[in-house]
Amino acid sequence: DYAGHSIKLQIPKFHFPIGGRNFHLSANGSGSENDTSQIVLTLSGDRLNLDELLGLEKDKNSGQQSKESDKKSARIDSQKKEAPKRKVASKNKSKKKKSKKSKALDQALHELAPQLDKLFTDKIFDKIGARVSVDLGEIVALGNSYDDVVLKSELVNRQFKISQLKAQAYQGSLDLNAAVALIPKNTAFSVSGYLKNINVQDAVERHAPEWKEQISGTFNGTVEVRGRGLRKEQIDASLDGKVLGEVKDGKTKFPVKGLISDVLTKLNKKNSKLESVDGSFKTLQIDSTIEGRKILLKKLNVDFVGSNNTTDIEMDAKGEMTFEQKIDLKGMLLVGRRTLRWPEAEGKSKKAEIPFKVKGRVDKPKPDLEYTAKILGPKLLKKTATREASKQIKKKLGIDIEKKTGKKLEKLQLKDLKKLF
Repeated sequence: DYAGHSIKLQIPKFHFPIGGRNFHLSANGSGSENDTSQIVLTLSGDRLNLDELLGLEKDKNSGQQSKESDKKSARIDSQKKEAPKRKVASKNKSKKKKSKKSKALDQALHELAPQLDKLFTDKIFDKIGARVSVDLGEIVALGNSYDDVVLKSELVNRQFKISQLKAQAYQGSLDLNAAVALIPKNTAFSVSGYLKNINVQDAVERHAPEWKEQISGTFNGTVEVRGRGLRKEQIDASLDGKVLGEVKDGKTKFPVKGLISDVLTKLNKKNSKLESVDGSFKTLQIDSTIEGRKILLKKLNVDFVGSNNTTDIEMDAKGEMTFEQKIDLKGMLLVGRRTLRWPEAEGKSKKAEIPFKVKGRVDKPKPDLEYTAKILGPKLLKKTATREASKQIKKKLGIDIEKKTGKKLEKLQLKDLKKLF
């Protein structure tokens, strides 16, 4: 309550316990009723549980922890007369921290929306400006833990801009920037940056548990996400962004083995070595855009592990995927000779080239075998016919076309005929 008077604020650096952890806080600022207040806030400490502070998590032991923390703080103050240094979380943790209960990210934001709407109706956000710096060993937010958090941000005219947000998470690291418009019931947000060595399965289990076990591996790449509103229906209508990067040494439940087997059965081809094909891959490259609850795949290239643990199967596809685990893909499967010997189907890649279309659940899509047969069938007939013709020419005339010309029969030109006779 400014009451028309200008004010000045100075808080010397001090520490205080929250949830059994110590913090260091320093702040200064000034302002008046008619002017925007300017505050500079610096916060550092061991651990901050935002869920507990916002009332999203009720800790039965919080009272006991607080008492023990008070006693511990008193002992430290009497012995050292200074704030203890926070413990820096290890950047190479081998064990991942699991949330108490996995919840889809959109559901978590939906549940948080009413409290933020109520908070953002406060007119103080029209009058206050701030620069905030955070350096914490750990932050708990929406049920998930983030280590070694460094944040630099600014609040101006209800626009909260984060110029730097670094943290250790999902057994990797985040380097992001973000912006949030603090508007009740219409909170706009954007996040972009680089993700390094992210454990995909860990991130999926925390934020999209319904996708659990669908994909694993280590992701490196860039992300951009934008939206307006935190309720599910608002997110569904406004979400957009991009994902560009690579997943290494992972596994997917996409049934590449079953897809190849179905094609071979359709075209009466046998003698493949698909026993060891289980969806494991060396690399998965993705270039995609986000539109609502759809991910449009401009590029999806996967090097699957084939026979003898080699990357003998490559999938190159485009299409779309939904948050409900539905896919609609079209592309090409390139299968090497270690896994499948099929000379008639081979192309410039020196691998069997199998066109495909699939639609349905990620782990059980339905292949359009007529599409494959329509494209691959004429190629097989042509190659089979020319191969038989070459055999007959060699048998009847004693002429080995490929040996004399260095070309197969279907590739011969008029000038090559001189070499035959």
